[in-house]
Amino acid sequence: MLDGNFNLKRYLDWVQPMERIFELKEYNDEKSFKMVILKMKGYASLRHEVLKRNRVRKAKAKIRTLS
Repeated sequence: MLDGNFNLKRYLDWVQPMERIFELKEYNDEKSFKMVILKMKGYASLRHEVLKRNRVRKAKAKIRTLS
């Protein structure tokens, strides 16, 4: 549902069920972060890929959580 266009209602409609899943399955921050990445679409997914490549190029550590 995250496609790079911010809309508060759509965001809340997307994030609240995700948070319930994380709580129900007792996901830690790292696993929750990976799940969010899997669910991203469009521009948000592309932006994440660019961020990853830039971090590799600059020899920075992988991002492991949302925090």
